[in-house]
Amino acid sequence: MFRKLIFVFLFVLRFIPVSISQERFVLHELSEGWGAGLNYGITQFNGDIKSNGLYVDGAINSILIFSIEKSINNSINLNAHIGLGGLNGSRRHDTYVLSETTNNLNDPYKNYEGNGVKFSSDIYEIAVISKIDLEEVYLYFRPYFRKRENIHFYYNLGYGEILYKSMKRNMESGTYIYAYGYDDLNGNYESYKKLVKSKLFIYGFSVEYNINKNINLELSSVSRLSFTDHLDATEIKRGFFTSNDLYRVISLGMKYIFN
Repeated sequence: MFRKLIFVFLFVLRFIPVSISQERFVLHELSEGWGAGLNYGITQFNGDIKSNGLYVDGAINSILIFSIEKSINNSINLNAHIGLGGLNGSRRHDTYVLSETTNNLNDPYKNYEGNGVKFSSDIYEIAVISKIDLEEVYLYFRPYFRKRENIHFYYNLGYGEILYKSMKRNMESGTYIYAYGYDDLNGNYESYKKLVKSKLFIYGFSVEYNINKNINLELSSVSRLSFTDHLDATEIKRGFFTSNDLYRVISLGMKYIFN
């Protein structure tokens, strides 16, 4: 895991500079540009079990993110974070198409009651993200562009891993259907056993506003594409393929810059 995160760090340092002017890629001192942040937000799940809208009952959950950030130069910040949160979703039976029959809904114990399903997942994520200042990049192509000093627009690209446990239940009765991370093979269907792991590809936008030289406010909408189809304890095959689960984090937070 940590080898891969180090690789992402080196990749950012090696390849991003080619598109940014050398003047703006002067590396900051190792002791400079450190900060720590705390964000709180909501998660929106997009997978096999999802509701038709964001602001409907059971469609959202929450997440808390702790981060450490280092300014590499004027154009790039490197962010490492740990997130603790959850995912929710539900789906009525009449929204399934013919190719998504009840025989293909991960129901090996035949517990599905035919009225729809809902799920909940506990998630723990760790990631490294490169934050690219879009106005600094624009300055490379338009040197006379006047950059705003107190506001920054970033595009975020990163890599991480997610640890999770997920459980699917009948929508009306709330009874167990299937789960990942639980001890079902020994008959302990709702007893936690071990977190399941998957990779994440991270991308999205964020905006930061400098309150003063030490405190920034951040608003972000950043998506996580997982390398699994089991975050909702469901795998629906579409032909020979399955679709990877995706979730978005919309968060508001504060970052303290030490120097």
